[in-house]
Amino acid sequence: MEPRKTSIIKKTLNPVWNEEFILNVPSSQSKFSIYVYDYDKVGKDDFLGYYEFSIPSVAHGVQVNKVQSLFNKPAKVNNDMNGCGKKLKNSSTKVKKAKDRGTIELVLQYINYEEIIKMITDDTSIIIPAVWNLFPSDETALILATIFDEIKMLLPFIERVLKQEVDRTIQEETLFRDNSMATKLLKEACRVVGDQWLDSLIGDMIRNINEDPGEYEIDPSKIPEGQTLEQNRINLEININLFISKIITGIDTCPLIIRHICNILFTVVDRKYPDSTNTAIGGFLFLRFICPAIFNPDKYGIVESVNMDSRAHLIYITKALQNISNGVHTTEEKLSWFNPIIDETTPILHDFFIDMANCYSYVSVENSDNIPIQNNPVPAEFVVEKMDMLLQIIYENRADIQQKAIQLYPEKKKLIKKIMNETIENMREKKYFASLRDDVTVLSLH
Repeated sequence: MEPRKTSIIKKTLNPVWNEEFILNVPSSQSKFSIYVYDYDKVGKDDFLGYYEFSIPSVAHGVQVNKVQSLFNKPAKVNNDMNGCGKKLKNSSTKVKKAKDRGTIELVLQYINYEEIIKMITDDTSIIIPAVWNLFPSDETALILATIFDEIKMLLPFIERVLKQEVDRTIQEETLFRDNSMATKLLKEACRVVGDQWLDSLIGDMIRNINEDPGEYEIDPSKIPEGQTLEQNRINLEININLFISKIITGIDTCPLIIRHICNILFTVVDRKYPDSTNTAIGGFLFLRFICPAIFNPDKYGIVESVNMDSRAHLIYITKALQNISNGVHTTEEKLSWFNPIIDETTPILHDFFIDMANCYSYVSVENSDNIPIQNNPVPAEFVVEKMDMLLQIIYENRADIQQKAIQLYPEKKKLIKKIMNETIENMREKKYFASLRDDVTVLSLH
């Protein structure tokens, strides 16, 4: 676990930090250490004191205020602070004889979420479907994607949802076309694990277009003086091909979880609609993930804002990529010249979709210590927020959720009531909040 450090409080002998840290505590670790240093602009910071506390000594769910005396340095201490303030780090060292070095006031709270997480996720075919049936929003999808990713169950969860979506689809042409929980979950799962990867692929190109839209206008009624329709079409085609090239060559750095989702999509769709596998993967990668980021790069954190000329350029690129991924001609007159290029490029993208789906079984990869499931772990604070939101949804709508679960699975009525009663009672008894992690300490420094 990485050490945490407070800000610098200047010009006082009695600093007040009022800062909070949410820390993931491994099961094997039972102690934390706090080091207090006096900041010096020149030379090393002066050591002021040290305190060590034990996690098991902090009762579950109880906020503990402690005014604690500081000690001398432990027998062995890393003095490379690179700054001042208080620093938390793993410690199991022995403390020298105490000396009066002042006191430190702490607010500690220890939360263990393991029990409640098991209740909610052990039988996801009961509680979670009731939640998303009642609250089928983008926010619900993001909450569930974040939580299931955190507990390393995102891929099995996605597979279950996609199977249900394929099973309920009657007409092949409507597969994954409506705004269902399955399509929302795919979109938000990509946001959770793939935003940074996508920025590394096409972020610079989008930023360049935003700074200089170039000569791209292909609407004859809007072409500025000094530009020609023929040359602008060539410029736009070059840019579209650059985007496609970047995306295809990015397969080697793609987060494995995105490739596994492609594999799951191919598998579940191929069983019922074998002619729609490319459409399903293309819709996932382009319609739900890549094209929205190109169309609204400001909402994806790629740029702060988009000027009107650049937006028009990005819209043309988005429309072309969507048609290429679907293998469908455009019906817009000003883009009809691009249809032969769609015919030439679609097979290339379809080969890319197959390559994306050709990966190891997600079960074997998740059990491997050598292959990361995602490149950029989600920040703890973000997971904390989403877990709190899910618990609040379940608690405040417990009657409706139980009723919906029974409606979905009438044969499991007794089991549903038992699970819901135990879950709600657990929430009331333990007053859950603050974090999803197995063992969590909330440490406030004052």
